[in-house]
Amino acid sequence: MNSVMQAESHVQAAIARIFSSAVFRELVRDGRSSLFARLVHEIYREASTCPWSVGRFFDECFNFLKRSDLRNEYAYKSAIIQKILLGSHSLNTASIVDEFRVGGNKADLVMLNGTSNAFEIKSERDRLDRLCAQVSSYSEVFAEVTVLCAEKHLRAVQDTVPDFVGVSVLTERFQISKVRKGVNDPERTNSVSIFNSITKKEAAVILKRLGVAVPDLPNTLMHHALELEFSRLPSAQVHDEMVKVLKITRSLSEMSESLQEVPRSLSVFALTVPMKKRGKENLLGALDTPLMDALKWG
Repeated sequence: MNSVMQAESHVQAAIARIFSSAVFRELVRDGRSSLFARLVHEIYREASTCPWSVGRFFDECFNFLKRSDLRNEYAYKSAIIQKILLGSHSLNTASIVDEFRVGGNKADLVMLNGTSNAFEIKSERDRLDRLCAQVSSYSEVFAEVTVLCAEKHLRAVQDTVPDFVGVSVLTERFQISKVRKGVNDPERTNSVSIFNSITKKEAAVILKRLGVAVPDLPNTLMHHALELEFSRLPSAQVHDEMVKVLKITRSLSEMSESLQEVPRSLSVFALTVPMKKRGKENLLGALDTPLMDALKWG
């Protein structure tokens, strides 16, 4: 397959797009994806005679995407999930949250496992001009911050981020090499920043867990009142309760069963996209579909 898919930029772009939430959500919703079928035509001109299943095709495309000159954010997220979350932790105790908004930034992945670690990805295709502001904002909400970068960015990342930020590299062989461990320090967080990064419902639960009465006010006044209560609380305590609450409200660890049934190349989606029973059945049926039949989806 690699010889067929080698080179043209539009083929590389199609491989990146096949690992998009749009394709995955269509498979979950409908048990088929017209976008997937169109992308297969662009990627592999011999697909009509290929004996693979749709699931096998995803894995073959991902092997191509892992190449250091083609990696995108999805490849890096897969590395974090496969090498760190599943390699060093248990889904019984650790959770992953995708695209966690903090102010005007989004942490690419946040791992919750008794504490919190926000991951910022800087792939071969990314620029570093916003990196300093990104890690600064994350450090006010999460106890640990880690930058996972391409080897070409390593020196610049080390020169840019504070010493408490962890730095790791995704190597040529698709392994995560830890260059500098991040400093885990809940005291560094800021209670108000945490409040502004969660929902009002989550904030109310945190207050109750800390023995603080939740204000009984109209919605128009509630934000300011909750923020005031958070400003009075020690940040380390707020952080620790935030982790416990988010593991309930944001975690998709119940999807871990699905993780055993989908190709490894789709582990990011399996742990970050909610699926009901019908959607899971649709997805698994689609992944088992012969590729030559899936071409008719388009």
